[in-house]
Amino acid sequence: MDSIFQSRARWLIRSVDYHTLPYESEEETINVNITPSDSIKIARRNLKESVFIITRSLVIEPVKVFEMSVEMQVVIGFSDDADTSELSDNEVIQAFKKDCVGILNEIMARTSLIISEITGGSGQSPVITQPQFLE
Repeated sequence: MDSIFQSRARWLIRSVDYHTLPYESEEETINVNITPSDSIKIARRNLKESVFIITRSLVIEPVKVFEMSVEMQVVIGFSDDADTSELSDNEVIQAFKKDCVGILNEIMARTSLIISEITGGSGQSPVITQPQFLE
């Protein structure tokens, strides 16, 4: 089956949320594990296009030193011959992840860059995350 999506998409930065959290330690260095977590949801959908919200959040353990998430909005049209009326939102999301890997990787690479620029510009080592969508 061909892709239900057109080959082009419009995307924009929807939001960036970053804030440091108070942390008091007798140690000079803090050892934490930073794990990115990705999600996709549909914000709006009709017979012509779908609007996806792709979010990358950073999970910091065992001590939360900061919190950060970046949301990107992607608008992509459906192919002219695609009948999406019977598809659930989850089926559309799965098709997007499968058929639009190039678009998704481009967005995640930019998301990773935003995260490293903000964390590096706030006086700490930049956090580098994978430029691909993480399942």
